[in-house]
Amino acid sequence: MALQKEIWIADVVGNLFKANPHLGYAMNADGFVLAGKVVHIPNAGNKPNVEKNRTKYPATIVKRNDIDIYFVLDEFTSDPVKIDNAEKYELSYDLRNSLLGESKAAIAEMVGDWMLRNWAPTASACIKRTTGTTTVTAHYGSGTRKIILLDDVKGIQKLMNSWSIPQEGRVAALDAEMMDQLTSQLNASQYRDFSAAYDFKNGILGRLYGFDFLDPRATVLKYSNASTPVPFDPGAADNSTDNGGGLFWQRDLVVRAMGNNEMFSN
Repeated sequence: MALQKEIWIADVVGNLFKANPHLGYAMNADGFVLAGKVVHIPNAGNKPNVEKNRTKYPATIVKRNDIDIYFVLDEFTSDPVKIDNAEKYELSYDLRNSLLGESKAAIAEMVGDWMLRNWAPTASACIKRTTGTTTVTAHYGSGTRKIILLDDVKGIQKLMNSWSIPQEGRVAALDAEMMDQLTSQLNASQYRDFSAAYDFKNGILGRLYGFDFLDPRATVLKYSNASTPVPFDPGAADNSTDNGGGLFWQRDLVVRAMGNNEMFSN
């Protein structure tokens, strides 16, 4: 009996966002996807000049040069799985979820890791090193690393303020090790204030210095130790000097898009 593909696809897509709450904290460009493969987003040019008590009339006319943001979607596919008694599985979400569990988890993990990598900054002004005087065993590479401090997060807040980045919608993602380092510094009252923003449904663990901290992941980002650190692709081999990294962003300044979702059956 042929599979009802829409039923199986819905399970996979639903798990994708459940496992990756950061995908919900970005500009949704699904409506700009063409042919399921590429994204074209019209982007306004420089904002108009504004003058106080203008004295020259008529004002000089300027032309706004709009640009087109363009990128190609990546394709993620899982290995085929043999399905016996397809009708039985289609009648029960739990059975479908059990059968596709590993495939769904693998797809979600890879998509989530690559989206963070796509958002990873590369400009030196956007990369800040941890400054803790306490060191811990490196969770990438070897040796020891400085822990992340509350003041490091406060410094990122100050940096974003200086760039006039909107305060609403600021988000942070840390791996399990860095999140433990950060929350261990909170006293009872600070932790109470931090956890007041806890939102299980949306994957928010707490709020600190204007950032909604998402539930920690096993990995977020990995950078080289160059003078201007370079981000590595997910799955890249570790080097002895590599550093783990967190990501801080504002939801309107990053983008994600989903193209076609297909299931193939034979």
